[in-house]
Amino acid sequence: MTLKLSHKAILLITVPFLFEVAFIATLVAAQHALEVQYEREFRAKDELSAVNAELRVMLEAGTSLGMYHATRDVRFLERFRQCHADLQKLQKDLASVTNQHRELDISEFAGGVEEVVATFDRMEALIKTGDRMDLMRSVFAGNAMAGKISKIGTAILAKSNAVSAAQRQREVALRAQQNNVILIGVIFNALIVVALGVIFHRGTTRRLNVLWQNAANLSQDRPLEEKLSGGDEIAAIDAGFHQMADALNMAKERELALTENAVDVICSFDKSGAIERINRAALDLWDYKAQELVGQSIFALINPSAHAVTAAAMLEATEHQCKPFEVTMLRRDGSDCVVQWALRWVEEEGSFFCVMHDITERKKIERLKQEVVAMVSHDLRSPLTALDMSYALLLEGAYGPIDERASAVLQKNKISVRRLIGMINTLLDMEKLDSGAIELSYSKGLSNDLINLAIDTVTLLAEDKGISFIVGKTNVPVYCDRDKILSVIVNLLSNAIKFSPDDSVIEIQSSKKEDSIEIRVIDQGRGVPPDKKDLIFERFKQSEKTDQSVLKGTGLGLAICKAIVLAHNGSIGVMDSKEGGSVFWFRLPGLKND
Repeated sequence: MTLKLSHKAILLITVPFLFEVAFIATLVAAQHALEVQYEREFRAKDELSAVNAELRVMLEAGTSLGMYHATRDVRFLERFRQCHADLQKLQKDLASVTNQHRELDISEFAGGVEEVVATFDRMEALIKTGDRMDLMRSVFAGNAMAGKISKIGTAILAKSNAVSAAQRQREVALRAQQNNVILIGVIFNALIVVALGVIFHRGTTRRLNVLWQNAANLSQDRPLEEKLSGGDEIAAIDAGFHQMADALNMAKERELALTENAVDVICSFDKSGAIERINRAALDLWDYKAQELVGQSIFALINPSAHAVTAAAMLEATEHQCKPFEVTMLRRDGSDCVVQWALRWVEEEGSFFCVMHDITERKKIERLKQEVVAMVSHDLRSPLTALDMSYALLLEGAYGPIDERASAVLQKNKISVRRLIGMINTLLDMEKLDSGAIELSYSKGLSNDLINLAIDTVTLLAEDKGISFIVGKTNVPVYCDRDKILSVIVNLLSNAIKFSPDDSVIEIQSSKKEDSIEIRVIDQGRGVPPDKKDLIFERFKQSEKTDQSVLKGTGLGLAICKAIVLAHNGSIGVMDSKEGGSVFWFRLPGLKND
């Protein structure tokens, strides 16, 4: 069974704590016993001092009494009486001490002292009566009693010395016992530390080493150590490492599958250009197997004319993010292919990672598209323009009068030719917007001036359906390419006329927002379905499938409007009108200082 880290922590804290408590308790008990011995020794000394003091006072009292009999000097009598009083006090003090804590057996000595005190009392009385014979007898008896007490005191002193010696031996033994307790405690403490260290090393440190090794193996993409057993936190973390390794292996397998099966070439190479890894798409793009290219220089696959551009792009990528760029590369047979590089430098790996997309066919299509546009522009628009002018001259009778029937036919043909010219112009405008060839010429103006010019352009178309216009009173300053924005408003008005019922009204409003100006075209038509509101601004898209055939639209007008507005860093959209119909709007950045 493997303990959890929390349990091990409790064990590491509890065992030394309990041992320390027991050790301190034992040490305190030994110290207390030693202090008790010291206290007993001090009491024995106090008792011995009291005995010595009584012996000294009795001796001095007897001497003073003898001198008084010899000299009849009152001072010796006073000294005797003082010693008598001191002896009585010392007797009471000794009795008080011995009753509380008795270390020496002084009961015989205390009885003798009481007899001496009684003798001194009789002597004091005889001195007062003046009976010298009885007083002498009492002195002799007192001296004899004093000698006896002196012998008892000497015995007590000898006994006190023996007790002191025994107490010192016990003190030495207690000190030795205390030292032994400290030594044993230190030894046991060291043993406990070693034992817990061994247990912790076996149960935790070794497992942590495995955990650290697995972390290093995981970071260096090496196989992990065998999974740790047990239910502790370390085993749980190790299980997490193994799950992470399994997930990373699965992700690598998926990444490898995606990389190897990708249509684009995905590779990595160092700063010198030496290829480190490359997928199988190289076979389709350059007719080289992946293993043939590993270790080779990427510059060997690049057309020499593109070496400088590629080297500059690699240098730029090491400093900051590099935009995709085109490179002319060489196939095995020496033919060129145009490839778009998406290059990124990874400092930690010390390598470039690149996704190469073959755009050779797209380039061919773009060249073909440009040729078609040139053909449409020169080979179709010019003849159609000449034909339109010829129809105009015929209808005006420049070549002689024509009957009414022929005039009607010519008028229809002229309308068809103009429609074709408009479609060609629209295609050419769209191509210019896509290629970025169109240039914007900004100038200041007023919104209502543009709106009125646009209304003048579509007036004839509106009159055919009896549609009138209402222009809002708000007139805001604009900063834009007047011709391009005028074409946007004309397109929106033409679209509104096309989808509005006869005899309806189209309203045009302009307003200033926080940092932009907005122009709205509000019609009373059928509206735009919710799922088509974003779609109608794409090429060749209309709100209904029948619109292109019934209303004769190209499906490019709103797409051109969107391109022009976006070129101005603006936005365009459509929403439903509260009164029915649609509200087409576009916003342009406003002037910072109007």
